[in-house]
Amino acid sequence: MVRSAQTVIGWSTLLLVLVCALANGGNIEAAWLTLAAGIFVLFVLQLIVDLIERHKLNVFLALAPAAVLFVASLTWAALQLSDLLPSAWSAPQWQFVEASGRVAIDPNGGALILARLAAYGMIFWIAARSCLDETVANRFLIVIGVWCTMMAVYGLISAQLGENPITGRQNRAVTGPFVNPNHFATYCAMGIIAMLGVLAIKIEQNGSGRWQRRFAEGFLNGLWFYVLATLIMVTALVLTLSRGGLIAMFIGVAVFIFAVRRGNLKQNATTAVIVLVLLGSFAALTGMSYVLPELLYGDQGGTRRAIYIGTMGAIAERPWFGYGLASFDDIIQGYLTADITQRGVIDFAHNSYLENILERGVPAAILFYSALAVVLLKLWQGAGRRRRLHALPAAGFAIGALVAVHALLDFSMQMPGAAALFAFILGLSWAQSLTFEERQAQAPQRSTPTRRSVTSTRRRV
Repeated sequence: MVRSAQTVIGWSTLLLVLVCALANGGNIEAAWLTLAAGIFVLFVLQLIVDLIERHKLNVFLALAPAAVLFVASLTWAALQLSDLLPSAWSAPQWQFVEASGRVAIDPNGGALILARLAAYGMIFWIAARSCLDETVANRFLIVIGVWCTMMAVYGLISAQLGENPITGRQNRAVTGPFVNPNHFATYCAMGIIAMLGVLAIKIEQNGSGRWQRRFAEGFLNGLWFYVLATLIMVTALVLTLSRGGLIAMFIGVAVFIFAVRRGNLKQNATTAVIVLVLLGSFAALTGMSYVLPELLYGDQGGTRRAIYIGTMGAIAERPWFGYGLASFDDIIQGYLTADITQRGVIDFAHNSYLENILERGVPAAILFYSALAVVLLKLWQGAGRRRRLHALPAAGFAIGALVAVHALLDFSMQMPGAAALFAFILGLSWAQSLTFEERQAQAPQRSTPTRRSVTSTRRRV
């Protein structure tokens, strides 16, 4: 019964995470509040299951450092919403701000973001507890890859029709259910890595010999579907016109290959070159005439550079305590020139690292990113020490790498639909980064009677 409950909790969580992306990438308050509420209920149920199966939690002690760092970063953000830290608004230049002695300029908005971050942590834990079985983890990865493929197909069709029913916008670029094509590019890239992970697992399970031979033998037996799905997502990503998304995808694919086949450097390099050349050639043939002008003549560089400089100026004035969650759009206005602000409201820094440092402060940002680094390090180690199915932890590590790269240029992880999926994949990969012995140790050991005990039993009978 407990096992069935864990299955229901895991699949319900994945369903909520995937469906959330349909509402403009989750960037609608009602959508991500529904996600947060649903995840909270499932997390409470997960804690009940954990209490019943306390013997299975010992192996998760390795997660303690990341958990402590993550909770500490959330605690700091919560303190910013209170009146316990020094306020920034007593300075003369902030007399126009209506604040009640708190660090955060927008406590209500900050509280909502804090709830969102807590929900991501809950998603990670539920995924980690649900994916200890490699068969279940593989099924989750397949569903994620297929879902992202469906979203790519929707994006391609809506772009061809010239109208997106979900977002209600007419965009030249492919955006899928997201408003911004850059965010959808990250979503597609995660789906591509997930599908490559499934492909690697299928190839590994298709007998022995070199991977090229196993791939050729299995192509007509079902691998063609995963190849086709990958190419569909690559096509959608290219047609998002996202330069950062395209670069991050190729980096993620290269990292995935090296993580899943890290035993032989020369063989890794050959495999990486083959796969990247194939994907790159397909991407070039798909979007050359449509994408090349945008890649060559995009004109957002000056605006983003000004935002970066302004953000760093704001950080320099208050590096330790930050300005509080949800404060960026208000703070940055005082650090930009008139010609930049007249182009529209600047809501995001287009660099998640700078924006997080501005809002949280340097110490809290270090805590937050250190937690992610600990998780990714575990995934890298897991991909290297597993005896089989290295692709399960390697996919999570590669997706972490591509997200880290794209965060330098955009803010995809500030979209709940993308961030929730990222958290689930990290949890899945974390569970599968454990060795076979560690995962088996969580199951109750069945005692097999010795010959002597059997004999004594017969005598008693």
